[in-house]
Amino acid sequence: MPDKPYGPYVQNAYIVPDLDAAIDHWVKVMNVGPFFKFPPLEFPTGIYRGQPETIRFNAAIAYSGDLQIELIQAAGPSIFQEAHEAGQNHVHHLCVMANDAEAAIADFEKRGGECIQRFSLEDGSICAYIDMHGADGLIVEIAYMKEEVTQLFAALKQKAAEWDGVTPLVEF
Repeated sequence: MPDKPYGPYVQNAYIVPDLDAAIDHWVKVMNVGPFFKFPPLEFPTGIYRGQPETIRFNAAIAYSGDLQIELIQAAGPSIFQEAHEAGQNHVHHLCVMANDAEAAIADFEKRGGECIQRFSLEDGSICAYIDMHGADGLIVEIAYMKEEVTQLFAALKQKAAEWDGVTPLVEF
């Protein structure tokens, strides 16, 4: 297998019109939980389609085994809002974790990808979204996460392993 600056795909992300209803569906119908619901997210140093933009959205994550499920409700100009307005309330992107975000972005771009959105977290973590222009319309998220975020993900994975199958939300 060739060397690459990122790991395997670890997340499926879905655009949803109503975050609470989507959590309810995933818990009761898909048997996935518990979800961690973030407070409203806002990234003032975002780039959206090449222009500076504050990226805003609401999100919740849970695990099914090693697979992270992210539910996203758009809350402003972004690729998430584009998808919602187009009625694309389904799998929106897949995510890979990277040790070097810029190298991972360059790797996808050299294969025809285009970075259509990116933002940084206060701790220096980076999320970049690459449109590979395929017929399936899926986007690849490159996530470079600092220790605090990876610790949250590990704790959520543990909560999922211990989940009672009923409780919809977990708090930290």
